[in-house]
Amino acid sequence: MALDISFIKKIPKVLLHEHLDGGIRTKTIVEIAKKNKITLPSFDPTHLSKWFIDQSNQKDLYKCLDAFAVSCSVMQDQESISRIAFEFIEDMYLDGVIYAEARYCPFLHTNKGLSMDEVMSAVLAGLNQGKLQYNVDFGVLVCGIRNLGPEINFELTKLAHRYIDKGVVGYDFAGADLDFPLSDNIDTINYLNNHKIPFTVHTGEAAPCDYILEAINLGAARLSHCAKIFDQAKTTPSIIDQSLELIKQNNIHIEINISSNIATGVSDIKHHPFISLFNNGINVALNTDDRLMFGNTLSSEYGYVANLYNLSYSDIKQMNINAAKSAFANNKVKKNITSKIMEFIV
Repeated sequence: MALDISFIKKIPKVLLHEHLDGGIRTKTIVEIAKKNKITLPSFDPTHLSKWFIDQSNQKDLYKCLDAFAVSCSVMQDQESISRIAFEFIEDMYLDGVIYAEARYCPFLHTNKGLSMDEVMSAVLAGLNQGKLQYNVDFGVLVCGIRNLGPEINFELTKLAHRYIDKGVVGYDFAGADLDFPLSDNIDTINYLNNHKIPFTVHTGEAAPCDYILEAINLGAARLSHCAKIFDQAKTTPSIIDQSLELIKQNNIHIEINISSNIATGVSDIKHHPFISLFNNGINVALNTDDRLMFGNTLSSEYGYVANLYNLSYSDIKQMNINAAKSAFANNKVKKNITSKIMEFIV
């Protein structure tokens, strides 16, 4: 029996993988751009939305990443950044999300003179305002980006450390994984591990499974994407077996981003590893990645997958419990959001 999208919206959900600069409302982009005289591909919100989706759905991760130059262009002053952060929480509330981790790279919002601390203050102000109004819990992940280089990523790590327990809950290694091995940032990784700051890694998005294994061995608490985890099945199956064993052994959570992966590289849903991972008891849950780029919501992701694979409400509930227990939030928040999911009455 198909699950209705209106029902899925009511289910308490947890979103662990969404980029703040990849989930802005196009109406907001247009309004900020007009106010600040910023050039856009289109000043019509509908046409601009189509531009972002078209740009990001070309089976080319780099073309999708290029679209962030446009979204980041309207996040260069504190007022705009706070507005976007507030609307992030509002959008979560409207989609039935009770806890969300917003990830972003503060360095990308310093082009007009803001310091990274000023960027962080603006983000936290907007998120806290949203939480106060909508009772949606949140955590912030500071994104290091592989191609920014080790020095900037290390500074971002120290920034994350300064704001731990003030809204920041962890760190994320983002960016194109294939061309920039994680080990290039060994000082950052050592700092994170030494200060017990949990981190997740974009891996297996464009790169094969040996990059996933590298992230696990370097201490990743969660893994983002893993869309290419089975790509070496014929050439080096031992790497896949070793990775899956470590993922199970350490209960490492995989942040699944199906719409994103199909848009940027995976040929079609039949070649996505989600259902194999889920059916084999791997700790997974669905995510949106970038709602602006892929035109999705967390409810639409669950609706698409549930109806495609005939998944039940219990399956959706289990994935959201997986996400709640794997969040980087403190134990009090995790217990609270897990209880809300468990206590939801169908």
